[in-house]
Amino acid sequence: MSAAVADGKAWLRQTDEQGVSVYSHLTEVLATLLDKKPSNALAMLEGASLAAKGSHYAPAAVSVPEAPPELPAEPPVAGWASKTKTLLETVAKPLEEGTEQGVIADLQMERTLFECAGFGMSQMETYRVYAGLVSLQNQKNLSSVRLFGKVLGVSADYYIAEAIYASPPEAEEGDAPPPPPGAPVEAAGEGCNAYTYFACNDPAGEWTALPDVTPQQIVCSKKDPKVPDRLAERRRACVPALPRQREGVPARDDRADRGGDDAVPNGQIRL
Repeated sequence: MSAAVADGKAWLRQTDEQGVSVYSHLTEVLATLLDKKPSNALAMLEGASLAAKGSHYAPAAVSVPEAPPELPAEPPVAGWASKTKTLLETVAKPLEEGTEQGVIADLQMERTLFECAGFGMSQMETYRVYAGLVSLQNQKNLSSVRLFGKVLGVSADYYIAEAIYASPPEAEEGDAPPPPPGAPVEAAGEGCNAYTYFACNDPAGEWTALPDVTPQQIVCSKKDPKVPDRLAERRRACVPALPRQREGVPARDDRADRGGDDAVPNGQIRL
């Protein structure tokens, strides 16, 4: 029995980096209670233990480990603030005489409705998106523009704007690409291409006009389970393979979603 007691005391006397052991800590706590002799000693036991630990705390000895390398770096606040300031200043400028303001969806009102349902964007993010839509409308001369949605991606999220040009832009010079096989592609302003879609990763940045969608891309979108990644950075690896760069991926997904989704109360309406 004496050997077991000796081994137990030796184990309790093992110290940490600050030279404190369980044995010395319990001794200090009991000495504090015996010195003060409170009426509620059991209730003060945890407080005395915390006080004893705090007396040995050395802030200089505490080291904060670095973040793992796989975590993404925090975006610089200065750059975000500078972009937001430029965006708000651009939106605040009055329109030139004779320039008509197109129709822009009231995102703040829509945000309130989504908030009642328990989801949506924050008030600050909503206003940045609204300011981005106003800037987009002024730059592209759009007769109407609204936020189609926010898509959560792997390395970055991106925002989709649905718009109609006040006057269609002129076609780029050069030879037109050959039409894809199969069903003919609907012209801009008709069918699935009735709207023009713009995408960006930051409402204060540049909006990218997505190309017109083809029937083949809409068919492929139903077979592609990939999560969206950054726009137009590399080819989409999927089966069936897509024959064009990735800027066509959000375009076909958005138009397919617009034409294929219906939301109805469960059990109340039949389609």
